[in-house]
Amino acid sequence: MSGRFAANEMQAVVAAAIAGYGIAQLPYQVAEASVRGGRLRRVLGDYTTPVGGLYAVYPSSRHVSPLVKEFIELAAERLAATGTGEDDKAVAVFNQSFG
Repeated sequence: MSGRFAANEMQAVVAAAIAGYGIAQLPYQVAEASVRGGRLRRVLGDYTTPVGGLYAVYPSSRHVSPLVKEFIELAAERLAATGTGEDDKAVAVFNQSFG
């Protein structure tokens, strides 16, 4: 099998990894149940990456509503308060049955 697989939906990536398409890089929370259930195995244990961020996209103008400003400030504050533990990392997983 050769080529690349890309998807916009996490569950499609999980399904592809379970089906043996190759290694998937997934947020820990997404991969955890499949790893515990034996459908996927964590590989490259020393290699993790931070999970992606959140982007606030809104029309540029001089008058951003106070509600939008407040939401952006609150989201930034909450995201900054998240930890850097295992749950905040992306992990590589693989279905060893197809390896």
